[in-house]
Amino acid sequence: MYMSKMNMYHSTPVSDKSRIVNYDYLAVKRVWVSFLMNTSENGSWTYSYEVDVLGKTGGVEKKDIVVSALPDGQVWLKSFKVGDDTFFLSLVNPTDWKTGTNNIKAYVSKKSNPITTPYALATETFTVDIDPRMPDMGNHTSPNNTSLVKQEDGSYQGTINLTMTGLWRIHLKVKDSEGNIVAGGEEGSTLFWDVTI
Repeated sequence: MYMSKMNMYHSTPVSDKSRIVNYDYLAVKRVWVSFLMNTSENGSWTYSYEVDVLGKTGGVEKKDIVVSALPDGQVWLKSFKVGDDTFFLSLVNPTDWKTGTNNIKAYVSKKSNPITTPYALATETFTVDIDPRMPDMGNHTSPNNTSLVKQEDGSYQGTINLTMTGLWRIHLKVKDSEGNIVAGGEEGSTLFWDVTI
């Protein structure tokens, strides 16, 4: 992203590698990008990529794209700091929230140095406790949730139970590999995702 008012560039969290979408079409693969902010008068995005298919290399360099803002009631990306390092929590699934139990998947990425390099998945291991609340309904919670834990593919997965439709604020508490709280969890914390079902 080019930040016009500050005359600087930065990147954003991206997937570590492409994944096959359909085993009948092995050349079609998917990656994810978690944009830190939408396109506006303050900044614009370009993307570039390279591919190698059957020994031939090609790609796109610096194509302008427009990133729209999420609808009201949706916040899927939050950052937290541990020491001098900045990490990003990107909520990627589900895309079709429902009442009842939802399997959720997220990624933890680490801000790169220089910041123009795409932010790769963090090598550190965390556990992310979730506490869903309904701010429009007296801030009540919902039972039977499980923390997000790191999987072999680098994703973080857990479950969340949402008992009714409406806006849910999912408060996040991040623990390091030794169980120490390193971010979130305190009253008034800004470390949360919002989903509306």
